[in-house]
Amino acid sequence: MLVHEYRFVMPLSPEEYKIGYLYTVLKSTASETGGGEGAQFLETRRCFEGRYRKKAYFLKEKAPTVVRRFIPKGEKLLHLNEESWNTFPTSETVLTTPSFMKDKFYIKIRSVVEEGREVEKNVFKLRGEELKKRVVEDVNIADIVSGRKNTVSPGDFLNGFKLCNAPEDFFFAGRNGS
Repeated sequence: MLVHEYRFVMPLSPEEYKIGYLYTVLKSTASETGGGEGAQFLETRRCFEGRYRKKAYFLKEKAPTVVRRFIPKGEKLLHLNEESWNTFPTSETVLTTPSFMKDKFYIKIRSVVEEGREVEKNVFKLRGEELKKRVVEDVNIADIVSGRKNTVSPGDFLNGFKLCNAPEDFFFAGRNGS
C-alpha cells in the first residue's frame, strides 16, 4: 500500500476554503466536460452531515497520446468512477476503474481541514504499517502566496491535509518495489 500525505498551510478561513473548493470543483468539471468526455454526475444526495456524490469520468481523448495508442476504438478503458463523501471539514474520495482493473486499482483520498498554524502530526490517526509507510510532503502556500508570514494571526491560517492511498503492487509491478 502506498501512503502519501500532503500538508498545506493556506492563508484562508474555513469559509473561504469551502467556497473556493466548491467553486473550483464545479468550474473544472464544467470546463473539462463536453464531446462525450469529462465528468458525468450519476448521483448526488445528502449523507450524514454532508453530501455524497458519484461521478463517472470519460477520458479517452484527454489521456496522453502514448496511452491512447494502446486503447482500442470504442473501449471504455479510460473510464473512472469517483465516489466522494464530503462532510466539511473532512472528506473522502475513492477513484476506481471498473472496466479496466476492476478492484485491483483504486486511489483513496482522505482530506481534513483545520484552523490555525499548528500542524497535527498524525491527523488521520494512522497506526502500524500504514504509519511506517507514510511519506509526508509539506506545501506552504501561505508563505509563498501571501508573503505575510509574520503579519497574520494564527486563526487566519488553515491547514489542509490529504492522505492518498493506492495499491503498491499496481504502481511498482515489475520494478522490485523500488
